[in-house]
This record gives sequence, C-alpha cells and structure tokens, in this order.
Amino acid sequence: MGQIERQTIKGSLYSYIGVAIGFVTTAVLFPRLLTTEQIGVLSLLVAYAQLISVVGNLGFPSVVIRFFPYFQNKQKGHNGLLFLVLLVLGVGFTIGAVLYSFVEQLFIVPDLENLLYLKYSWFVYPLSFFVIAFMHVDAYNRALGNAVTGSLIKEITQRVFIFISAILFWYFSFIHFDELVLFYVASFSSSSIILFIFLKYKKELFLRPHFSFLKKKLRKVMFSYSLYSVIAGLGNVVIQRIDAIMIGYFVNVSAVGIYTTTFFFGTIILVPSRALSRISSIIVADALKMNDFQRIKSVYVKSSINQFLIGALLLVGIWSNIDNCFRILPREFEEGKYVILFIGLSNLVNLSLGINFQIIHLSRYYRSITYFLLIFCTLIVITNYLLIPIYGIAGAALASFISVTIYSLLRVIYVYRKFSFQPFGIVHVKIIGITLICFMVNLVIPVMDHFIVDIAIRSGLIGLLYTFIAFKLNISEEMNALIRKSLALVSGKM
Repeated sequence: MGQIERQTIKGSLYSYIGVAIGFVTTAVLFPRLLTTEQIGVLSLLVAYAQLISVVGNLGFPSVVIRFFPYFQNKQKGHNGLLFLVLLVLGVGFTIGAVLYSFVEQLFIVPDLENLLYLKYSWFVYPLSFFVIAFMHVDAYNRALGNAVTGSLIKEITQRVFIFISAILFWYFSFIHFDELVLFYVASFSSSSIILFIFLKYKKELFLRPHFSFLKKKLRKVMFSYSLYSVIAGLGNVVIQRIDAIMIGYFVNVSAVGIYTTTFFFGTIILVPSRALSRISSIIVADALKMNDFQRIKSVYVKSSINQFLIGALLLVGIWSNIDNCFRILPREFEEGKYVILFIGLSNLVNLSLGINFQIIHLSRYYRSITYFLLIFCTLIVITNYLLIPIYGIAGAALASFISVTIYSLLRVIYVYRKFSFQPFGIVHVKIIGITLICFMVNLVIPVMDHFIVDIAIRSGLIGLLYTFIAFKLNISEEMNALIRKSLALVSGKM
C-alpha cells in the first residue's frame, strides 16, 4: 500500500504508545486517585467540548482536506487557505459557545448530584476552543501530506501531559482537584499550540489572505460541503459522546465516571484505524479527483481486512482478560463489565467497514451521509432512552452496538449501490473463525495466581496462536509481508 502502509504503521505505533500512557492514567491512576464523580466531571467536560467543537468547526477541516488540491501552491501561500482556517475558527467557536450555554441548561439539572460538574463547567469554553483549533490546524497539516505529526502530538504529547498532571496530583499535596482540572484542560489545549509552532518551523504558516482566489463557484461548493460536514461530524460525536451525556441525565455524574473508564477498554481496538483514517482521507480525495476508482476499491478492501483482523485480535485479547481488567480497576467499576463487551463489538463492526465513511464523505455523494447520520442519531437517542433506565450503563453500551450495526449496514449497502464494490468476503468469515478458536483456547488456560502473570501468559498464547493461524491462511498480504520481513531481520542478526 506504499504511502498508506508506511504512515499507518508509524501512526499506529504512536497510537499504541499513546494508548499505553492513557491506560496507565485512565485505568490505573484515575480510578485510584479520584472518585467516580470526579472522573465523571472530567469526562463530561470533554464530551461537551467535543459537541461544541463539531458545531464550532463549521465542517471546515473536511473542506480543507477535500479542496486543498485546488488551493495548493506554496509560492502563493496556498492561496490564503490557512487565513480562512483561522477566520472560521473564530466564527465557529463563538457559535458553538452560544449553543452550549443553552444545551447546558437542558441536560445539567442544578441539583446535588451535579453540583461538582457545575463548579467546573466554565472550563468547557477554553477546552472547546483549543479542540476546534487543533481540528483545523491538523487538517491543514494533513493536507500538506503529514498525517503522522498530528497523531504524535494528539496521541502521545497530550496524554503525557495528562499523565504528568495525575502524578502531580498523586505526589504533591498542594495539587488538589481544582488544579488537576486546570492541568487536564491545559493538556488538551497544548496540542494545537504545539502543532501551530510545528507549521511555523516547517515554513508552512501562511497567514496572508487571498480572497480573489475564492471565486463564486468555489465558495458555493465549499459552503455546501462545509454544511453537510458539520452534520456528519455532529453525528460522529453523538456516536461517541451522547451516551455519557444521557447517563449523566438519567443516572448521575458518578455513573458517567464508571462508564467512561470502562468504555476506554472497549476503544483500544480502534487504535489501528486512527492512523489509517487520517492518511486514507488524503489518498481517497486525490483518487476521486483522478477518478481512480480501482485504487479506492483496493484500499477499501485492504483496510477492511487489516482493521478487522487486528481489531478482532485485540477484542478477543481484552475479553479473555476481562476478569484481570477488574483486578486492575477498583471494585466499584465492575458494573462496567458489559460496557467493555458491547463497546468493543460496536468498534469491531466499525473497523470492518474500513474507509467506507471516507469514500462517501469525500465523494460527490457526500450529502447522503447526512441522512444516514440523522437516522443513526435518532437510533442512538431512542435506544439510549429506552435501555439506560432499564440496564443502566450497560444499556448505553448495548444501545451503541445496536445503532452502530444498523448504521454500518446502511453505509455498506449505499457504497455498493453507488460504486459497485463492497469490502466483505470469505476472509472475514475466516477471521471470525480464528477469533472463536482463540477464545475457546482461552477457556482451557488455567488462571494464574498473579494477574500480571496471567495477562502476560494468556495474551501471549492467544496472540501467537491467532497470528500463526492468520499467517498460514494468508488472511492479510500486508501482515504476512511484515512478518516475513521481521523474521528475515531476526534471522539475519542471529
């Protein structure tokens, strides 16, 4: 896969390092240092900031990716594109902040269970501003062909800062929860500032406007694409955050803390897709411009196979160690056991679609994704409304699984009808078979006395068996080539 393969491997490496750091902070430190209510406050701050950011970015990050090939001209400062980015940032944040002031009154009831969140709710404003700023500047940097730096900053640097703030809270008595919230928000804010400095260093920081380049026809197309991108982005954030908000509304902030902590385990399987989605957007946009649909089909199928293969391995590894997970977390988090399962399954369904979303979103059919997302948002709100009062936080996770599955099927059918290709084949059935075999083997592995030893042995045996069978069945050409190359390097050194 060339460029995609190289940058995906590098981006995935950064993502895994970031997940490791995030795991220590989210699953080890925070549950021991903070109350579930305090964790819920931090989670809700991020949830509301991301909702504001989707409205406040005005769909412009997608516009930057989609139309950069038309603006690209370094001698002319890319025809003032970065100036437009910053202009939209200011306007969008103002709109998003005003909307949040109304949303907060709807979802946050000023009673005893929400007093702690209300004390810190004003942090949503600076947090959302810098989240929006990162989305814009990162899109510009990705359009320049550098998808890895943004991943490095977001996945590692940001999480290192959060980790340091947790350590300070742990070791130094003068760091109380007030200061921790401040450090937490500053950690998110740092990403956009660092990326801005990086662009300055690379001499790609062109701030001069070039309004004459924006002809009426181009403005009209960009505005239309931006409008639909806002709705698409809002749908994606609803997928990720509405459950936490509705749990806060139907249950309490403490339940949000339990949910978001266990939710983290289910999202680990998404790591391979983060780097690929960032890189493939550029490839798909370029291929669509050249009408190279064969290239899009190839990337579509390979991305589906590789993501599903790695995601299934991670999910069977996590669920095989589910009892060990709750030997890491304090006892009060056991309520989130099935949150891990249903969120993991939801994310595996999403991974199996590969770059499906990018194909629709970057093509001339981009408007249609809006209608799918409206259907999805309706599904997720209704299922959460029905299931949370009955099953609590497990109901929210189940609602996500049901809604994501239906939404994903709609997207696959649509791409097949418009482009006459789909990503699934017998190879996906083989991956499911390998996953079930590995889980059955897990059941006969004896439980070790020390959970760390048990995790190491159980995960190692499952990983080796899974990789061996996948290699022998030639499930993924890319994975097999990587294994052969690694074996050759090892044998060459011996």
